[in-house]
Amino acid sequence: MGLELVRNGIGSLILKFTFVLLSFGLTVTLARLLGVDGYGVYAYVFALVSLLAIPAEFGLPNLMDSQVPVGL
Repeated sequence: MGLELVRNGIGSLILKFTFVLLSFGLTVTLARLLGVDGYGVYAYVFALVSLLAIPAEFGLPNLMDSQVPVGL
């Protein structure tokens, strides 16, 4: 039990580190390809979409709970 917990924790850390490394690489690549203005627009739109996704998701889990069994 304890060994499995340690192994899963190390796996999670490796996955998190890989995600951060890939995100950083993608950010640097996009900044170089798009330039200052293009990356600024990209960052603004991405932040706006992220903020708009929060209220859009409020009722989604309840809707999925009620509608998915109906379709089966």
